[in-house]
Amino acid sequence: MAASVPSADMDKITLSFLNAKVYAGGAVSCRDKEIGDRLYVGCLNRSLGGNSQVSLWLYEGGVFKSLNGTARGFAEGKLAGQPHIKTMPLPLPKDIDFGAAMSAFK
Repeated sequence: MAASVPSADMDKITLSFLNAKVYAGGAVSCRDKEIGDRLYVGCLNRSLGGNSQVSLWLYEGGVFKSLNGTARGFAEGKLAGQPHIKTMPLPLPKDIDFGAAMSAFK
């Protein structure tokens, strides 16, 4: 059985987006995927006009670490200061397959 992010933590990141009013309208959708030995979370805004860019996060020990520019912008902006949101240091660890992770959330 594939690993998954605990539902309470998925609620935390979803509520972070909602409470910070990251998106003006539509519905925030966050889902997780296991790729290799890591858990990733992709969040986006779903609206009648289409979906926003995915913000990609690495989930480790109750913390969501920004992986792409969209997530980094949120982590340093509207979601800054929240204990479960962090900016991932660069360069990324070699075992993170960024392309595969982004593809998994398309």
